[in-house]
Amino acid sequence: ESVLGAVLTAIGFLNKGPVGDFLQSIPDYFIGNNISALRDHQNQYLINGVGQATSNANTQNLSDMHAIIVLAIYLVVFIGVAWWVNQQRDVTN
Repeated sequence: ESVLGAVLTAIGFLNKGPVGDFLQSIPDYFIGNNISALRDHQNQYLINGVGQATSNANTQNLSDMHAIIVLAIYLVVFIGVAWWVNQQRDVTN
């Protein structure tokens, strides 16, 4: 994800206009970036109020709601695909 995100951001930076903006926004929907955004934003609550300066520049512009919605969609898709594969491969005698 990090390599693909860096490549997409670089290509998007070189292309001006809506195509470049679209390419630069794709990494905002990767699983790792959204998990990192939630972890960075909620870190003070997870470790009893002790702040940590590990926030990533890519995750600073992602809101908690955006991250939760993207991760929920990934969960629905992954669980749905697992259920579908299980139904298709279900062998009964």
